Amino acid sequence: MSPHRVFVSGDQTELRAERNSVIIAIGNVRQDPVAWETTGATSLSPQEWYEQEIPTCEVYLGVFGRRYSQPTCNEFLLASQIGLKRLIFLNFLDTDQPRDNALQDFIDREIRPRVRYENFSSNADLQIRVERSLGNLIARAYHAPVIHRSGLSFLDQSIIESINLKHVAFSRELQLFYEDRFSHWSTYNALKKLVDRSLVETNTEWHHRWFYPRSTQWEDVREEAETKAQLVNVYAHHDNSYRHEGIAYDDYSEFLVEQALIASNFAIESRHTRRHREREAVVRYRGVGRPPDLDFIASVRDHYFGVQVKNRLDYPEAQSIRDFLNICNQLQIIPLLIIRMAPENLLVQITESGGRVIVFKRWLLRPPFPRNTFRELLQIGIPAAVYTRVPDFLVKRTQEVAESLPQ
Repeated sequence: MSPHRVFVSGDQTELRAERNSVIIAIGNVRQDPVAWETTGATSLSPQEWYEQEIPTCEVYLGVFGRRYSQPTCNEFLLASQIGLKRLIFLNFLDTDQPRDNALQDFIDREIRPRVRYENFSSNADLQIRVERSLGNLIARAYHAPVIHRSGLSFLDQSIIESINLKHVAFSRELQLFYEDRFSHWSTYNALKKLVDRSLVETNTEWHHRWFYPRSTQWEDVREEAETKAQLVNVYAHHDNSYRHEGIAYDDYSEFLVEQALIASNFAIESRHTRRHREREAVVRYRGVGRPPDLDFIASVRDHYFGVQVKNRLDYPEAQSIRDFLNICNQLQIIPLLIIRMAPENLLVQITESGGRVIVFKRWLLRPPFPRNTFRELLQIGIPAAVYTRVPDFLVKRTQEVAESLPQ
């Protein structure tokens, strides 16, 4: 895939060094910077030039400092008008050197309502932030892997940076940290590559694979790793089963989902079943324990759903999803998968079968849960949540499912 054109905007007098850092950053993630200082000789005036170039770009990247710059503001407005993707970076200023009133007014009136911007504190900081943000934007918007000029992908570079900041991290911690942008498998493969190239160090202890900076000895981070391992031990042994009004739930999340469905005017027809009306689904199962079934069958306005709840930090097994779809197909009901997180291809598999998906991202823990441990889990990036009642977002999402059905 050819590189995307990124228009560089910012006052050329005040922000000369910053613009240069941006140009370098764009090149580092193998995109094409479009900047006045790299254009060469032209018969066009600066205004004619940017009015010609901005419509040919995919991304507008603006840097704002202390001084008001009419051309920079005009460039932002033109990029917004024609629908370019925009990245904005504001120089963090000391209180004794505030921004010009005209620039601050422009930021408050035109930028803040439209774009979420980042602050930077130095040229080096700006370069890192541009590489990270632009890499994220390209990967998400164009589904294109972003490769850094060092031969490492944007994910590789980010993992190295995260490990340096965290001092030591276990594999699941890093997979969860990046799961909004990259699949668990992508993070696993990136970690393997970094270890193979000796760019990070690794060690296995307390049943976890640990990663730490290559400039660090294991003994220097062992105590911090042990503290994290103890946290994991607490949540791994937390009993998440639940009983309410004589009904046993395998997982507390099933109770919350059931309450959300009821609040959205669904009726719970049955639980833990492979039967619906006159039909019974047949599944092949050679494992130990209860064969695959549906957590619920729920109905709303004569539409029947087979509901499966997956509340786990890792991805569900592919076979469990195949079994779920198979049961729904045999019972001729609509699949409704309510899941913490899953890879895109799995979600597509559900929707292409005519089903619905609700992704709730949080790991739903049954109360009570140790408060200090909960805070520490959040600090290391474990997306845990403890609710004593059904959360509003879950009710809203189930309502959206009901509203999507034909009357």
